[in-house]
Amino acid sequence: MSYIYDIILNFQKNYYEFYEWNDEDEITHIKKIPIFKTTTIDFQTIKKDTIKFSEKFLETINNKTEKFKKNYQTKIKYCFLLSDGKEVIAIKLNKEGLTTQKSSLLIDESEDILNILKLTKGTILNYKIIQQKTTENFQTRYETEKKQEILKLLENTYKQNDLKKLSYLCLECFGQNETNIDIAFSKLKKEINEPNENFHKIINFFKLIIQK
Repeated sequence: MSYIYDIILNFQKNYYEFYEWNDEDEITHIKKIPIFKTTTIDFQTIKKDTIKFSEKFLETINNKTEKFKKNYQTKIKYCFLLSDGKEVIAIKLNKEGLTTQKSSLLIDESEDILNILKLTKGTILNYKIIQQKTTENFQTRYETEKKQEILKLLENTYKQNDLKKLSYLCLECFGQNETNIDIAFSKLKKEINEPNENFHKIINFFKLIIQK
């Protein structure tokens, strides 16, 4: 097994390229982490889908990743780097072998690793696809998080049975009030799931409420 030393990672539930990392993210300083090289087909599948790895693979990587934490070092139970010779990603697994978090790498660290891997042979990985990502997300991280934030605010308004606010939003978006709270919520939720001009009207509405 090959290892990579002294890199930083930014594990998130959703995969983000390094240029979408935020200052508020919890950065992990890795001292040592195993790396595996695979085919481009396997790499892209594991990168985008929810995957379950075999128990044998879990045993292989168990406690092999070490990280710095303040003045001491600790271990990440199931964690590894994966590459197809063109890209590199970091992956965390839970105790069942399911992918839970992924991280991109800084571009200079990624390039250094790709150079190291040029003469490295590939590994056959035993895994199952648990959930496929059916559509590509062309939104930026900011757009995705803003959508989730507004959807949560809309859902809370609906749970509070606040027909007045939802009816007003329907008037702003569709030019008419809606007296049925279920229909109002359904119509507005669709505007958030398919961002358009009305999506920005909903954002501005909740901005005004929060500022008051």
